[in-house]
Amino acid sequence: MLFLFNDVVFDLGDPRDTALQAGLPHGFSETKLLSMRIGRVIKLVREAMYDEHYLPRTNPEIAGFLAAMIAWKTDEANALLAVAPKHATTASRIGVAGGDEPARRAAARRQAVQPCRESVGLA
Repeated sequence: MLFLFNDVVFDLGDPRDTALQAGLPHGFSETKLLSMRIGRVIKLVREAMYDEHYLPRTNPEIAGFLAAMIAWKTDEANALLAVAPKHATTASRIGVAGGDEPARRAAARRQAVQPCRESVGLA
């Protein structure tokens, strides 16, 4: 799987396997990674970007791990944009956006169409 993190493309292979392998050297046990929710992953992204504004270029090992975590935990994202404002005073000020826009649009269409299909007896 290819994943775009800011302006760097990572070839993650299977995101789950990549995240599990890459997380161990950084002190994350398999159990901890398996139970981690997306909110915690985004917090890790914010903290890492706060420490290193150009993380995907300056520390691709950590950036690749975070990209794999985002892809795995969302099960659809293939891109992430994380931006540190010039005067950010805390990690919570780091802006994070990500996703797979075609998948989001398709899901929205499915949700909108289903009630219509049910109302005419097609579901």
